[in-house]
Amino acid sequence: MTPTQAVERRIAARLVDDALEGGYEVTVFDGECTALSRSREREDILGAMFSTESDRLVFRKDGKRRGTVDLVYGNGRDVLSDWSDNQEINGLVAGALELAEADGGNQ
Repeated sequence: MTPTQAVERRIAARLVDDALEGGYEVTVFDGECTALSRSREREDILGAMFSTESDRLVFRKDGKRRGTVDLVYGNGRDVLSDWSDNQEINGLVAGALELAEADGGNQ
């Protein structure tokens, strides 16, 4: 694993951990197909990620779709490339963004 990949995995894991702690179900769309649907299992989610150049994570809570986060691999600490601009998802990505900023010099 390259240093860039290690940084991306730490940031993505933080996002997934925060989502699960917040009660979200996570769907992983790898750009070609849905690799995993509505999971609450950390290892399954992380295992479904990183197989293509990008992933879209879809977050649901209480049966409702709350938003998405797009991850583009190869960008290092900028792995979180886009997300739904709403208060809930902005709050969800906050911890991963803080980690990305702190981890910036480590790639």
